[in-house]
Amino acid sequence: VIPIGVLKDATITIQGAKFTGDFEVLALTEEDNFPALLGHPWCYKNNVDLQFNKGYIRFENEEER
Repeated sequence: VIPIGVLKDATITIQGAKFTGDFEVLALTEEDNFPALLGHPWCYKNNVDLQFNKGYIRFENEEER
């Protein structure tokens, strides 16, 4: 998948928590059968604790810091 652009300084909401950052825009088709992943800079900035083997993800939003 090749990014088609960058959305700068965008605010997203995940389960009521707001996050601001830059996001690469991907052109996905119906044949693309995978979930979109948030990249390492976003995970680092939001202190993500991701444990694949337990199916667990935890993160802090800007208001929690």
